[in-house]
Amino acid sequence: LGALKPETRPYFATVDGCPGLRVKVAQSAKGTLRTFLYRYRAPDGRLEQKSIGHYDPPHFGLKDARERWRAFK
Repeated sequence: LGALKPETRPYFATVDGCPGLRVKVAQSAKGTLRTFLYRYRAPDGRLEQKSIGHYDPPHFGLKDARERWRAFK
């Protein structure tokens, strides 16, 4: 995840093995911001997205994001 660098516009990267789990990579005033998101289809058919947390090793990393993703499923 540390290799994901910001571009001129924010972009999304998928997480292998976790359908719907994505990382939004964007530039912020403090540097690179990487946010874990869970994207899913709601019961009414709408596409929704929930923020799971910000990448901040060692406090919150991929393992933590996968655990929260499993809880949302």
